[in-house]
Amino acid sequence: MLTEHEEIEIQEAIDAADVALEYLENAQEFLTKASRWGIVDIIGGGPFITMIKRNNMKEARYQMEQARDALRNFSRELNDLKLFDAIDLDTDQFLGFADYFFDNPIMDFLVQNKITEASRQVGEAIDRVAQIQEELIQVLENDGE
Repeated sequence: MLTEHEEIEIQEAIDAADVALEYLENAQEFLTKASRWGIVDIIGGGPFITMIKRNNMKEARYQMEQARDALRNFSRELNDLKLFDAIDLDTDQFLGFADYFFDNPIMDFLVQNKITEASRQVGEAIDRVAQIQEELIQVLENDGE
């Protein structure tokens, strides 16, 4: 049987997971857009396509930074529950500078790989946070039975 304090802590963790998931899903959406434009850029899209791709990458990065803060909060909420393993989102390696100043198929391909890797990491983070959130929901639901 959970205490009222434990129920409140679990609910706060569930709420923190909602915030983190929202930012992670937004980041995933912008990474998907960047990836699509990246393919066009590899084919030979030119400076305008690079700009669109970079804008999506920039927004994805912002969303990942917000997600990182939300994940820290989520981690704090779960600290007492001992259910959370740190999630590492490596978003600092986008090669954006090189993409703008050395716009060619090789650099476009390298940037596309970075977008794909960031998208994979965000997807893993979404899966992990959703899994923990579901476990917390189950704890609350099972306690009521």
